[in-house]
Amino acid sequence: MASFVLIFALQWISPLPQYGGDWHYVYPAELESSVRLPQTWTTGENFGQSNAARVTLDILRAGQGILYTGTGADFAVSEVVIWFIPFVVGGFAGMYLFARKLFKSGTAALVAGLFYVLNTYTLVLFSEAGHINTLTAYAFVPFVMILFLDILRRTQITPVFGYVLVFTLVFIFDIRIAFVSLIIQLVFLIYWFTHNHTRREIRRIVPRFVLAGALLLLTNLFWIYALFGIRGEVLFDKGQNDPAWVERLSFQEVSHGLTGQHPFWGYDGVSYFTSNDVSPVFFVFFALILAGMILARNKRLRSSMIVLFAVWLTGVFLIKGANEPFTGVYEWLFTNVPGFVMFREPQKFYILVMFAMSLLTGISVEIILRRLVQANPARAAQLKLLFALLFVIVFVIALLPAYSLSLDGVARDRELPEYAQFTADLVSRDSTFYRTLWVPQLTAAAYWDAMHPRVDASIALTDYFGVDEKDAERVFAYMRSREFDRFADSSAVKYIVFPQDEDSLRWFTFDFESLIRLFTSREGYTLVSSPDDSFAVFRNDSFDSLATADTRSVLTSYDPRIETAPQGTVIRFDANNYDVDPKLYESSLIHYSISNYDAVSDVQTGSVVSDLTLLENDMFRLHDTDANRYFRAGFVRSGERFQLQLTSLDESVVFGDTTVPTGSTKLLTQERFFLQRQNSYVVLIGSSYILFSGDEVYDGIAKGLAYLPSPLDAEITVYESNPELYLREEFEPGSTPDIGDCNNFDNRTLEQAGISYTISDDAAQRDGSLLLHADSHSACYTKAMFPNPDDAVAVLTLAYKNLAGSAPEICVYNNTAQTCDLRRTLADAKTDDWTYAAIPFELADEVKTYNLYLYSDALEQRSTNKYDDVSIRAYSPLVRSGLAVESQSETSDRELFLRALNPGIVYNSTVITPHRFQNGSFEQPSNYQLGVKNCNNTDQTDLTFNRIMAQQVEDATDRRFSLALSGERHAACYNLQLGELSQEYGYVISFDYKTGGESDARICLLRSSDGTCSVDTVLEHAGEWSRHTEYFSPQNRSDYELFFYAYKENASDREYYEAHFDNLKIFRIPRNYAGRFAITSAAAADAKAPEVSVTSVSPTRITLLATKAEQPYLLRLSMQYSPNWKLNGAEVISQTTGTGTDTIWYLSPHDSTEIELVYAPQRSFEPVIVVSAVSAFATLMLWPAFRLYYAIKRNGTGN
Repeated sequence: MASFVLIFALQWISPLPQYGGDWHYVYPAELESSVRLPQTWTTGENFGQSNAARVTLDILRAGQGILYTGTGADFAVSEVVIWFIPFVVGGFAGMYLFARKLFKSGTAALVAGLFYVLNTYTLVLFSEAGHINTLTAYAFVPFVMILFLDILRRTQITPVFGYVLVFTLVFIFDIRIAFVSLIIQLVFLIYWFTHNHTRREIRRIVPRFVLAGALLLLTNLFWIYALFGIRGEVLFDKGQNDPAWVERLSFQEVSHGLTGQHPFWGYDGVSYFTSNDVSPVFFVFFALILAGMILARNKRLRSSMIVLFAVWLTGVFLIKGANEPFTGVYEWLFTNVPGFVMFREPQKFYILVMFAMSLLTGISVEIILRRLVQANPARAAQLKLLFALLFVIVFVIALLPAYSLSLDGVARDRELPEYAQFTADLVSRDSTFYRTLWVPQLTAAAYWDAMHPRVDASIALTDYFGVDEKDAERVFAYMRSREFDRFADSSAVKYIVFPQDEDSLRWFTFDFESLIRLFTSREGYTLVSSPDDSFAVFRNDSFDSLATADTRSVLTSYDPRIETAPQGTVIRFDANNYDVDPKLYESSLIHYSISNYDAVSDVQTGSVVSDLTLLENDMFRLHDTDANRYFRAGFVRSGERFQLQLTSLDESVVFGDTTVPTGSTKLLTQERFFLQRQNSYVVLIGSSYILFSGDEVYDGIAKGLAYLPSPLDAEITVYESNPELYLREEFEPGSTPDIGDCNNFDNRTLEQAGISYTISDDAAQRDGSLLLHADSHSACYTKAMFPNPDDAVAVLTLAYKNLAGSAPEICVYNNTAQTCDLRRTLADAKTDDWTYAAIPFELADEVKTYNLYLYSDALEQRSTNKYDDVSIRAYSPLVRSGLAVESQSETSDRELFLRALNPGIVYNSTVITPHRFQNGSFEQPSNYQLGVKNCNNTDQTDLTFNRIMAQQVEDATDRRFSLALSGERHAACYNLQLGELSQEYGYVISFDYKTGGESDARICLLRSSDGTCSVDTVLEHAGEWSRHTEYFSPQNRSDYELFFYAYKENASDREYYEAHFDNLKIFRIPRNYAGRFAITSAAAADAKAPEVSVTSVSPTRITLLATKAEQPYLLRLSMQYSPNWKLNGAEVISQTTGTGTDTIWYLSPHDSTEIELVYAPQRSFEPVIVVSAVSAFATLMLWPAFRLYYAIKRNGTGN
C-alpha cells in the first residue's frame, strides 16, 4: 500500500485535473453540458462529429455532470471518484481475489495484485494521460474473470447477473479492453471444455452463456446500436482505418512482451513514441516465471499456469503489431477483421501480458518460497525474508523512475497555461453560438462549451491536406489563402487561437511567429490578446453565426457522385442528363454578325492628340496608325456585379488584323464579377497593369492606357488584393533599417562613401520617414519579402521626396533570376511635397524570395532622398475574360466573327469563368483552314488519299457553324489545346454531337506530358444532335488536349464516315476545402434574406425565429452537414450541403414563425437507451434476488 501512496496519491491527486495526451482539461461549463443522456453525436468537438465510438463515456460524463451540479465538485474531484479509486483499489482487489480464487494462496494473490496495478504498462498510461478510462476498465477485468469462473464452476445461475453488470462496466470505461478480455475468457473456456466436455456439463453451461449473452446485448444495446444501427455513424474516421497506422504505432518487440517492459519505459522515465531496449532487470521476471513453471509439481496448478502462459504468449504476439516475426498477420487482422480497427495501437493487448504475468509472477513466488522452505526448513524464515527482499529490490529497480517521483506527464504540476484562462474568459461570457479554431491543433487546455465548440485545425483541414498528414508548411500556405477566409466564414469560426506551447506542437514543427505576423497585418482579423503575450488570439471580423442568405443550385440534374469524387476520377453522364440550366446563361451569349455589303475603298484610322499625359504611365507619343489600339479602362455595374469597360481613344476598333471604322467603340468583358469596395484591384490589359481602388471601381472612374493589337482576341485578367501585406515599413522613430552600399566598386566603408541614414520626423503618414544620403557610390535600403506561390501580381506603394542629387529609385530584386523584375527611377519626385506612387508588377513563378531596394545614387553627385509608407501587397487572379463589343455607331463592309466565350457561372458568390480555350463554338472566318489529322494512319498514307477532312458546316446547335469530321479510311481527328488543367479544380466537359449513318465518334482528353488519355470515351450513335457531358478531376497539374474522332469501327476499305461536334463547354469549378463542389446562379443572388434570430441552442436542438420571409430563401446551419438534421416549422423545398460544414435548407416564403432544427437520430436512439436501462436495472435486481433465493433454498434443505 505504500507503493500506492508514493506513486499514485502523491503524484496524481491535485487541485487541478490531469490533462495531456488525448485527455483534455474539463471545464465546469463542459461538466454542465454533460448532464444528459448518452448521444451518438456531439457539437463540442470540431464541426459536430460522430460520438458512436465514445458513447459509453457519456455515462461517465453524465455522472461527472450530476456530481458537479449536485455538490459543486469539479473534475479534479470527480476524476478521483470515477477513475482514480476504481483503478487503484479495484485493480488490486480484483486481481488479489482472482489469484486467491485460482491458486488458494495469499502470497500469490498479494504479489499478483501488486504486479497488476504497478507495472510499466499502467505507469506509462498513467503518466502520459488520456488513458485513465483504459486503466479503470483494465482494473475491472479480474472481477469479470472471477464471475466467469463462477459461471463455469458453480451450479447456481447467480454469477451470470454479476458477470453481465461488471462486464458492462468494462465496456463503459473502454470498449477495447472489454473485447481484449474476451480473449482471456476464450482461452479459459477452451481449457475448460477440453477437461469438462461431458454432455451433462455442456448442457449446464451453454444456457448460462446464452442468458449472459442476451443480457449483455440488451444492457449494451445503447452503444451497439449507435455503432452499427444508425446510418451515417462511424466507428473511426477514415484516417484511423489506414493500415499505415499499425506500422507507425508498432513500438513493441517480442522481447518487450516476454519481459513486461513497455517500450516507452526507460531509466530516465517515460519517453513517448520511442522504443527503448529491454533492461536486463526485466528478464528476472521472465526467469522467475519459467522457474515457477518448472518447479510446479501440482498437476492442477501446472495446468492453470499453462493456460495463463497461453494467454501471455497470445498477448506477446499481438502487442508486437507489425514487427517481426510474421509482420503481415496483424495488418491482415486490422484490414479484414470487423472492428479490429479499434486496435491500431497494439499496446492495448498489453492487458493479456500483464494479466498473465501478474498471476504467473505471484504463483511463481509462492512456488519458489515453498521449494526454499522444503530445501532448508531450519532457515525457512531467513530464506523467505531474503527472497522477499531480493524480489522487492528487483521490483523497485525495475520501476525506479516511479519510486524516485521522476515521472513526467500527469505527474507534473498541472497549472493551466495563460492562453487557456484568457480564452475561457473571452468565450464563456458570450451567449452567441460560434467556434474557436486552434492552430495548428487543439491543446489539452482548449476551452469549449455547448455554445462554443472548439475546432482542431489539423482535423478541420484534413481533407484539404490528405488524411493524417501533419504538414505545418501546408497549414501555413492554406491559412494564407482566401480559401481559408471562406472556410472560417462558412464554419462559424469567430476566434482563431495560436497557443504556442509544447502541447500545440505535439505533432508539428510550426513557425508561429510568421503566421501571427501574417494575421496581424491581414485585413478582416483583429488581435484581441496582448501583443506581448506568448500566445495570440484573433477575431474573425466577418464572422457569421448561424443563418444567412445564399444562392440556389442551377444544376438541372444533380449527380451525387460529384460530391465525393476523388482526384483522378472520370464520371460518365447519360445524354442530356447533366448541364447548366441554359435559361440562366443564354441571355449572356454574344453573337454579333456585323454585315454591310456596300463597298468601302479606304480604311480611316481616325486621329489622336500628339502628346498625351497619362494618369499612371510615362509620356507616350502615339502615331495615328496605332491610336485606335489604345484603350482607357473603367468598371461599370451590371446589377450587383461588374464588368470591365474599355473605351478606345478614337473612332476605330481592331478586329483581328483589320482596322474598321465603327464610330465610338466600347468593349466589355464577357464575364460579370463581384467586386468589393474594401478591396483594390489590378487589371492586366495586354502588357499594361492598371490599379483601381475600391472607390474608383464603384465610382466608375476610367483611368490608365492599355495597348491591345487585337482586342477581341485579348484576354483581360482582374486581380483582387489579398488581406495580408508582403512587406510594410513606416520608419517609426527608433527603427533600424538595413542600409548598405549597392555600388561599392572600390571597397570603401559606408563612412568613407558618406552613406548614412536618419529617421526623419518629416513623415508622409505617421511619425517618421527614412532619409537616405550618399556622398558617393549608391546608398540603398533593403528588405526581403516572401511571395505566396498562388499570387500572380503585387503592388508596391510608397511616398518619396528628392532633396538633392539623383531622383529616388526603386528595384524589386528577383533572387532566383538575380535581376530586377521592377526597376524604376521616380523622376516626378518633388523637393517640398511628398509624391505617392502605386506600381504593379508581375510575380515570377517559383521565386521564393524578393528583396526591395530603395536608392540614393551618388555616382555623379551627392544624393539625398526620403522614403515613407512603403508596402507591397499581393494580388490573386479573380477572373479572366475575353472582350466583346458593347456599342459602335457604324457597321463595316465585312462579315466579322466575334468569338463569344461561354458565360461564367457563380460559385459561392464568386464569378468563375469557364476554362479558357480556343474556339469551342467552332466559329471561324469562312476561309479559315481547320487543322485535321489522321489519328489511325496504319499505312502512312496522306490525308487526301484517305479523304480525311475537317470543315465548318452551317448545321449547328449554338450559332452558325459546327465542326464536321469525315473520311473514308482510318480516323479523322481534330484537337483543341486546352492548356493547363489543375488538380485544384474539377472540370465539367460538355458538347453536342451527332454521327452519320453507322459512323463512330470518340473523344480523348490527352495529357501532354505522357500522351495518355485521362478521359477516353466512345460516344453512342446519335443520328440527331445529342449532348454528352462528363466530369473530370485531374490528379495533378498538367497540360491537356481534347481530341475529337470520327471513324467507322470494323469498316471495309473506302467506307465513308462523318461526325459533327459543336458547342463545347468546359466549366472549371473550384474544389472547396472538403473537396466538394457547389454551383450556384447569380439569378438568385439578389434574394433578400429574412431576419433570423437564435432563441435557443443545444447539441441536438436549435430554435430560431424567422421574420420577413417574403420570398424563397436559404437557411444555413454552420454546425455539421448531415441529412439527419431536420427542420420543422416551415415548408422545406430542398435540403443540401453548403461549402464548408453547412447544412442548407431552401425554404418557402412564410410569415413570422418559429423554426426548430433537430438532429433526428437522437430521437430514434432514446428508446434504445430505455431498453439498456431496463435491462441493467433488471439484472441488478436479479443478482441479489437469486442470491437470496439460493440462500433460502440452502437453509430450507439444511445445507
